[in-house]
Amino acid sequence: MGQVLKSKCARIQNLKNLQNSSVEISGNTTQQQQDDESDTEYLPGLEIRARFVELEAKGIIPYWEDEPEEDSDGEEVDEEAEAEVHDDATFLTFASRMQEAQLLLEAQEREAEALRKRPKRYLGNSERTRYQNVAKRRKIQVGCLGQP
Repeated sequence: MGQVLKSKCARIQNLKNLQNSSVEISGNTTQQQQDDESDTEYLPGLEIRARFVELEAKGIIPYWEDEPEEDSDGEEVDEEAEAEVHDDATFLTFASRMQEAQLLLEAQEREAEALRKRPKRYLGNSERTRYQNVAKRRKIQVGCLGQP
């Protein structure tokens, strides 16, 4: 009959200990959930704001305004750089020219691909390799048959 290993006994004992301690762990999880709920209700107090003011005064961090200026919309818009479309005809003309440019670019890319000497991916043996292999086979056949 086989001998029971110490490691197997230790594993079984650890599993029993784990099952017994699961009651204690489940009790701790409810306490952790209550603590987590109270963390979401936390609001920064005056001590944190005072620390920021202190760091701003020392010049460690830049000055931060609590409230944004009233006249700014939050978006910086450069009116000169942003072209506006006043009517549909202008927009359609622009869209058609962009489409033509895209088609021209795609044609140029296809032409550049056609001019490549080496394909982007391996498609099998090249013609040169095939000819070399045929020549080797013929040479071997001639050597085996005893013909010079």
